[in-house]
Amino acid sequence: MTMKKFLIALLLASAVTTTLANEVIRLVVPFGVGGPTDKLARLLARDVRELSGRTIIVENRPGAGGEIAANIVSAAPRSDTVLLMFGTPLTFALKPEKFSLSVFPPVASLGRLNMMVGVHPDSTIRTFRDLQNYDSKKSLTYSTSGKGSLSFLVGEMLKTNLNKNMIDVPYPSDAQRMIDILAGRTDIAILHTDQAMKYIQAQQLLPIVSLTDQRDPDLPAVPSIKEFGINDLTVNSHFFIVSNNPTNKENIALIQKTLTQVLDDPILNKPYKAEGLTIAPGSKTLSIEQLQKEISHLQTLIKKANMASE
Repeated sequence: MTMKKFLIALLLASAVTTTLANEVIRLVVPFGVGGPTDKLARLLARDVRELSGRTIIVENRPGAGGEIAANIVSAAPRSDTVLLMFGTPLTFALKPEKFSLSVFPPVASLGRLNMMVGVHPDSTIRTFRDLQNYDSKKSLTYSTSGKGSLSFLVGEMLKTNLNKNMIDVPYPSDAQRMIDILAGRTDIAILHTDQAMKYIQAQQLLPIVSLTDQRDPDLPAVPSIKEFGINDLTVNSHFFIVSNNPTNKENIALIQKTLTQVLDDPILNKPYKAEGLTIAPGSKTLSIEQLQKEISHLQTLIKKANMASE
């Protein structure tokens, strides 16, 4: 542990009682091991352990668009602190009757990851213009992480905006999805930019557009979606944490304080930025009002895409 981490640890430890120090916090991830959400969750667990001496156990519970993970968290006794980490509030927008912010109150925001659209290098689609001009009578497949994922929403938005015959192919894990993308078994890949970079650099994946307002600094030669006059497809992945509304509010305050300390520090936040995370300055505490505004925006996009929850 560095001297800086040691000093921060002393400050955090002073706020933690002996009783709380023995309590394990659970962090449930609704995706498989190795994806962006899982990697960030494990960084958080490590930093909480190093800075406060508290233990966070990361549990991967993929499936059913986040419902399996959500059911585990909502069923947990409120005497326990059980957290749920998402990479997008899309699930809340799709299923407001099952994912209520009163049941899963927001805890903290980690930051955002840019997204892009790519194809296999051997594809006849070489540019976004090629995709726009593609024969609408022919079908195209695009891989997704399931109905509750941003990749699915982007695919449905592209289908609607471009009037193309696009078919989603859901995968249980990002690793399996990437295998088929690189093998050319799916036509279109909708990915986090950082997730795609090593394959782009190895010329195994060809980026055709960034889903950003302006060109992504990591892909300066790739046009942004707005350059094609499409203004409602500038989306990014927002990583945030909700909870089971535990009675131990000290645990929630500890998570918020630790995240703020780590992510606002240019040395301590390097591993998070290495995962492609864009970190907003200031407190990482996430309010219901902030998250509800984002959910409402996504619900507007869902209507435009004629997208429905299963």
